[in-house]
Amino acid sequence: MSTANLADAARIHATQTLLAKYTSHLPPRPPPSTDTFHSRTLSGSVVLVTGTTGSLGCHLLETLVCASSVSRIYAVNRRDRGSRKLRERQAEALRERGIDEDTLASKKVVLVEADLTKSHFGLPEEEYREMHESVTHVLHNAWRVDLISPLWIFEPNIAGLRGLIDFCLTSPHPTAPRLVFTSSIWIVGRAPRDQPVLEDPIPVSWPLGAGYTEAKWVAEELVYAATRVTSLDGLVVRVGQLTGGKAGAWATSEWYPCMVQSAAKNGVGCFPDDNRVHSCCTPPTWNGIADSDNVAQLMDILPFELAASALLDFLHVPKDVLDRAAPTRTVHLVHPRPVPWHDVAEHVACELGARLVSYSEWLRDVELFAVFKADCSVRKARRLRAQALLPFFQDMNRTMLAGARAMGFPAWDGPRGVAASPTLADPNLEQLSVEDVKRWIGYWRRIGFIQDEQAHEGIQERARL
Repeated sequence: MSTANLADAARIHATQTLLAKYTSHLPPRPPPSTDTFHSRTLSGSVVLVTGTTGSLGCHLLETLVCASSVSRIYAVNRRDRGSRKLRERQAEALRERGIDEDTLASKKVVLVEADLTKSHFGLPEEEYREMHESVTHVLHNAWRVDLISPLWIFEPNIAGLRGLIDFCLTSPHPTAPRLVFTSSIWIVGRAPRDQPVLEDPIPVSWPLGAGYTEAKWVAEELVYAATRVTSLDGLVVRVGQLTGGKAGAWATSEWYPCMVQSAAKNGVGCFPDDNRVHSCCTPPTWNGIADSDNVAQLMDILPFELAASALLDFLHVPKDVLDRAAPTRTVHLVHPRPVPWHDVAEHVACELGARLVSYSEWLRDVELFAVFKADCSVRKARRLRAQALLPFFQDMNRTMLAGARAMGFPAWDGPRGVAASPTLADPNLEQLSVEDVKRWIGYWRRIGFIQDEQAHEGIQERARL
């Protein structure tokens, strides 16, 4: 057996061992409680949502506050390592994303600092009991974002998910609360690129290579197992690439913002195009795109507001409808009306005054920029964020021709998500537009991520040598 195969075998063993640990001794459902106090006083849904200080979490909080079907929201987040209170952190997070801070003034919102790995989430008995007896839906969005650390680092995340499963299964409500878990579309990193990824459980081999994706696979399988052998009403939502919302706020650590930053005049001054046609598989027809092999490479990224609205749909879709729409209890949250990469790339290039080039040429310029920056005679050359992601971009270059979507990504099937979400099924759902691009770039300029200095001319000159 090769070294690579041995490494994969070890990773598979580790993931399956962790899964076995957290699927053991799932609690039975208790007899229904005779205490109907909460169901009398709270007329709508009571939602426990985790991770509300992140980008998607902020939009989820706003969406839940605006939803007439929701009467109370427990916004659960971990305690700050410093001394900042959750209200301060939440207000700042909302403000950064262009969301009205008055969202926190809603009487619906209850901010909770908790540790999901502890008994009663580390809360006082009365506070936990109040939450346990009233919650009707759980939306688990919190997760460590770390693409470098090994699987074992993520065990607290998996333990926290198991804590929420136990929370649901021991609920005194006649029906266990629905638990929606936000997984990631990136879990399918090793999926074949020549066929769509279906809304189904995936083989353990597909997420191998990063602790983050391996842990997400364990979490998905934990939800499946609990749904299969208990009365848990679980749903796995694989979230695709999300984009900046109303304020254009899009985390600068992600691959696409880093790619855009590189195209600025103090970067390499060019942006990669992908105007190939489908050559690997027939594009899915559920998204309204013509069933033809002559379709430009597509990108199906979704704004945060629409993603939050769809997740609210998934929380409340009737169980019988969900059983029919998503029999494997898996849906993909991607834009059902994708747009060609080339169209968006043209808008980016126009906004930044950049040239459109092939992906390989752009990657070469980014690699040269790293060499150019090392030249001490040019001190104004600012480090590109794309340099930190060079291994990712180099790997993308290797898989470019195989992928059915833009930049070599696989196609993600999505009819079940559309069937379970009126938001995604809306025939008038807006596609990505030039206004979205302007908002992203405007936000990145405001925070200093993109600057319009002339610094790439020397790189271009060096590339010609």
